[in-house]
Amino acid sequence: MRFSKIISLLLIGIIFFNLATTLYHNKDKFITFNYWQTFSEQKKTFYSSQYKTKKYEAFIKDEVAYSYVGGALIRGENPIFNIPEAPPLGKYLIGLSAIWFNNPNIFVTLAAGFLGLVMLYLLSRQVLGSSFISLLPVAAITTEPLYKNQYAFVPLFVKYPI
Repeated sequence: MRFSKIISLLLIGIIFFNLATTLYHNKDKFITFNYWQTFSEQKKTFYSSQYKTKKYEAFIKDEVAYSYVGGALIRGENPIFNIPEAPPLGKYLIGLSAIWFNNPNIFVTLAAGFLGLVMLYLLSRQVLGSSFISLLPVAAITTEPLYKNQYAFVPLFVKYPI
């Protein structure tokens, strides 16, 4: 009994350490609060990109495009005209994050990431029947580069949630 508590605390420590280091390496995404001040610049970039014109000036990352589109949808623009191949729910969440925090990354990235870990723990506990053993998959997924990259690149959560 005492051994399982020590191992459980160790696994929880590993989970928090992995999350903390991942968030620290991507801290620039979470400490800027100037989304609406740069919105018109994002709009120019989006409308001169591969998403809107055949004679585009430059390629832009999906992260930049979804950031703009999230704000545009929250402002009432039609979702059909802005990246219609992806469902709008994730883009609306990006827009809500932009309204609440003036940063499009906080709500979608942090909430979806933590919710994914909680859901994995609950599913593991239901299948495996042990709280102790259920921490193993959660600790394992926090070491995965695919999971860590979801904190660095917002569209992964928007397009491919855990």
